Amino acid sequence: MVTRCAQIFRRARLFKEDRDTNIRRIGYVSRLLSRNGVGVIASAISPYREVRDEVRQSITSDGSEFIEVYVQCPIEVLVERDVKGTLQKSARRRD
Repeated sequence: MVTRCAQIFRRARLFKEDRDTNIRRIGYVSRLLSRNGVGVIASAISPYREVRDEVRQSITSDGSEFIEVYVQCPIEVLVERDVKGTLQKSARRRD
């Protein structure tokens, strides 16, 4: 199972297109599970509303429920918790 998940969710880069693709993959697997009666909790960073709405529509079109939870956290706390340095790499890329 771990190998299959690694194939589906290859390491995404921080570009918008890669983030959107990853959210669509998470949504696809969540949809398959939920329409077969499996409860799904997915945790993903998804800064773009458009792709979240796309996944929501896909899941609800099968009659499943979609609940989105928004968590706000100060950037200082995020940077402090970012053990991989992802936020700093992203910031350098934007500069």
